[in-house]
Amino acid sequence: MLCLFTQSSLSFERGRGTLPDASGKTSLTLWNSTMSDAGRYFATLHINRKRTHVSGSAQYLVVTDPSGPAMRLYRGADDLGSPLFFCEVTGAGANWSDPYWQIKANGSVSTLDGMTAKRIGADGVFTRWSIIRLNSTLAVTCLCHQKNGTRVLFSSNEVDTRNGATACDWLVFLSPPCLLLFLLTMAAAILWTRRLRRLRAA
Repeated sequence: MLCLFTQSSLSFERGRGTLPDASGKTSLTLWNSTMSDAGRYFATLHINRKRTHVSGSAQYLVVTDPSGPAMRLYRGADDLGSPLFFCEVTGAGANWSDPYWQIKANGSVSTLDGMTAKRIGADGVFTRWSIIRLNSTLAVTCLCHQKNGTRVLFSSNEVDTRNGATACDWLVFLSPPCLLLFLLTMAAAILWTRRLRRLRAA
C-alpha cells in the first residue's frame, strides 16, 4: 500500500500520518485494516523531485483474523520412511505462540518444539509452520496457545500412526519383497529357457 502525504494534507481515507519534525520520527496510523494491508512499511521523503530515504528501519505490519487462527496438520514420510509431520497455523498474531507438539507414548506426554518458520504471504496472511520427524510411530498432537497467562488452547489435531496404514505405507513395505519376487521369477525364466534349448539341441 502506498500512502502519500503533503504538508497541507496528512490524512487519507483510512489513515493518518506525520512527517519528520525536529525529532526525526515518522508515524502512520491505520484503521479498518484488512489482510491486504499486511507487509513491510518504510518512510521516504521527496525533495525537489528526488527521493531520499528517511533514516530508520522498516516496520512490519501483521494483520490477523480476530475470529481466531486456523490450523492444518499434514502427515508424510522422509526418505528413510520415518513419520514426518507438518503443522501450519494461519492468522495467528504476536499474541499467539509458535506451533509446538505433544508426543504420547507409554501413557506419558512430552512436549517438543520442532523446526519452526514464519512469513507473510503475497496475500498478506501471516503463517507459521512447524515440522517434526519421528523415529517411531507415536500419537502426535499439534498445539498453539495465546500468550495471555491463561494458556488458552485454540486447536489440537491428532494423528495416531499406530491405527492402520495408508496406501503409501503399504507400498513402502511391499515394494522390496515384490521387487525380489520379480527378480527371482526373471532368473527362473532365464534358466528354464536355457534348459529347453539344451534339450532341443540334444
